[in-house]
Amino acid sequence: MTDWDLLVAGRPSVDVMFSGLEAWPALGRDVVADGLGVCAGTSFNTPAAAHRLGLRVAYVAMVGNDRWSRVVRDEWELEGLPTDFLEVEDRPMPFVSVALNHDGDRGFVTYYGAGEPDDEELERTALDTVETVSARHLHAYAGEEGARLVRAARGRGMSVSVDAWGGPWW
Repeated sequence: MTDWDLLVAGRPSVDVMFSGLEAWPALGRDVVADGLGVCAGTSFNTPAAAHRLGLRVAYVAMVGNDRWSRVVRDEWELEGLPTDFLEVEDRPMPFVSVALNHDGDRGFVTYYGAGEPDDEELERTALDTVETVSARHLHAYAGEEGARLVRAARGRGMSVSVDAWGGPWW
């Protein structure tokens, strides 16, 4: 059995970032951006950064077979993240977040292509993983499923950090 330094559970997104906007977009008016970036994001950021630091990372995640999920899978491979806990569904499950950056602030437009059954399956998989693997730390996301994961991880002696991701728990 592998001992993991960090266990993360979450849905990775594709982040599309526009920067250097001259103004906020308005109906009927195009806005030109000075910069554009595209990368895997959301729950992907923590395991990727920890892996770059040399930590052994277990990342429980679910993606689909669509082009957006392919961006995540390509970046997963580039980062060299273990795929032990990556579930790839044979159907589209796009999760895309567009960030608009202007004058020191940002706004988002997000499309979440998973449904409640997908979230429930990811939660079950994450709970099973927390209860069966050896890890030092859990990084979870706030919400009801996050609370259950936190309790399970603490019961197994893991330290815990939580990302509120701007939801009502913030």
